[in-house]
Amino acid sequence: MLEKLSAVVLNLYRGASEQPVDIFQDWAFEQVKPVLPFDSALWLTGTLLNGQHAIHSQLLHRQPTQLMIDWAHCKDRAVFAVKVFGSPGITFNCVTSTNLGPELAEHTRRYNIEHILATASIDPVSSLHELISIYRADLDKPFSEEERLFQQNLVPHLAEAWRINRLTRLSKIRQPLGVANSRAAAADTKGILHLIEPGFTRLILDEWPEWRGPRLPDKLAAQIESRDRRFVGDTLVIHFSGLNDQILLHGRKKSRVDALSKRELEVAEHFSTGHTYKEIAREAGLAPATVRNHLSSVYLKLGVDNKAELATLLSSWAVD
Repeated sequence: MLEKLSAVVLNLYRGASEQPVDIFQDWAFEQVKPVLPFDSALWLTGTLLNGQHAIHSQLLHRQPTQLMIDWAHCKDRAVFAVKVFGSPGITFNCVTSTNLGPELAEHTRRYNIEHILATASIDPVSSLHELISIYRADLDKPFSEEERLFQQNLVPHLAEAWRINRLTRLSKIRQPLGVANSRAAAADTKGILHLIEPGFTRLILDEWPEWRGPRLPDKLAAQIESRDRRFVGDTLVIHFSGLNDQILLHGRKKSRVDALSKRELEVAEHFSTGHTYKEIAREAGLAPATVRNHLSSVYLKLGVDNKAELATLLSSWAVD
């Protein structure tokens, strides 16, 4: 079984950078089926805030959307949810006719679900969570302990592969200057995280060591509502941009270059690429003496002594 798990995991990571985001989860389920047969499935993502689960996305594989609508009206669903989310990382093997309350058992039977393997994962810092459940319709084909352990070991890779898949899409979006190799996250307009890269989590914790999600730190959440698309903290710089109904955040460590004003940066970039004082003055609409003053300020702020050092620092900043 270990060899089969390795093969599925390898395929998932290869597909993470190749498959379109809108089909990746269905595609991933199809990669699992030959090794761990099932009939239908659910992949749910969301956040845990003040003890309440908020759903961000749900993918029903070979099941109608009505399943989740009906699920919301089952009074005993909370018992099942507490059991699964109460033991994150542990796969729960459920025979619906005997392990669920009567109302929920009737609900699952209506959708030809007789057996469930359900696994929840919760990030302890961001509070983002996922639930992956697979279903069998045949009462006489229960999931074995080996299959339960297979899913338990596979789910972290499914979640990570889809995170990579989504971040690969974000990386193709044009990023602001200075964040070409930044860390990324996505949030809604209320500042609630939907996706975060581990490196972005580390950046936030360097600036706000006590932070815990899923809501962004107050200063970042407030920035979303402002027109300023750039936040400069003590240790980091974050750029904001819109994508449909979400906000993308590209973050990196703060650099000496961030101390420059827009005009100083403009002058420094022209000078580092070989332009003369007169050429920069003409391009920027400034007097040559003003250009000279700006460069003096740039050299002082950046702690450089010559054009070569300036060019190296600006080049490094542009790809950090």
